[in-house]
Amino acid sequence: MNPLFAAIELIIIFCLLQVLPSVADRGLHVVDSLIISFLVFAGFLGSLFMHEYAHVLAARMMRLPTNGITVSVFGAYTSVDGKACTPKVALVALAGPFMNIFLGAVFYAGHIAFRQLDIAGTACFCLAVLNGIFSVYNLLPVMPLDGGFVVRAACCTASRDWWWSTRLSFNIGTGFLLIGIVAGIINILFNNIVTGGFFLILGISLLKHERLAYQQMSAERFLSVLDLKGHEK
Repeated sequence: MNPLFAAIELIIIFCLLQVLPSVADRGLHVVDSLIISFLVFAGFLGSLFMHEYAHVLAARMMRLPTNGITVSVFGAYTSVDGKACTPKVALVALAGPFMNIFLGAVFYAGHIAFRQLDIAGTACFCLAVLNGIFSVYNLLPVMPLDGGFVVRAACCTASRDWWWSTRLSFNIGTGFLLIGIVAGIINILFNNIVTGGFFLILGISLLKHERLAYQQMSAERFLSVLDLKGHEK
């Protein structure tokens, strides 16, 4: 984990604590805000790990092989082997967001229990909100998010064609993101700058990430075809 990026994320969390009305109204001391920032940062990294670990547990239950978990300040990723056209893949993809929904409920219960304690109550509240946002974000029908894998699994189960389903799921994700980008532009034109900017930046960044994921999968498919031809010779 790069300490520079970890420091940047801590600064971002600290700044958000100063402007969010539900948190800023508490009038927290600077030291308290720094402690909460660290707790939220550490707690969210733990939530990322639990999200990915839920994928691994689900994959093991479905007897689908995995390559392990990678967690960083940029996010987390679980690599599942194989190109199985089965609803099991969708269940594995859904396990992560469901884990975040569960964690969000646990942290919110912690917020209620510790609401009289500024540090613990605020940290639990922030982690509850972050887990809720993260679960919704991952359910977007965009590759390589969990929602995109659910779409691909559904298409693959119906067609039994893994690569066709992969291309279709990417196209569906692209269409979804383009709608989001257009919605962002329209909001900006009508002076809803914050909402429009959010949709615009999120749509463009996810579109770029989706294109990179598609290029990677296309390269892997090309190499697998070459390897298969090599074995045939």
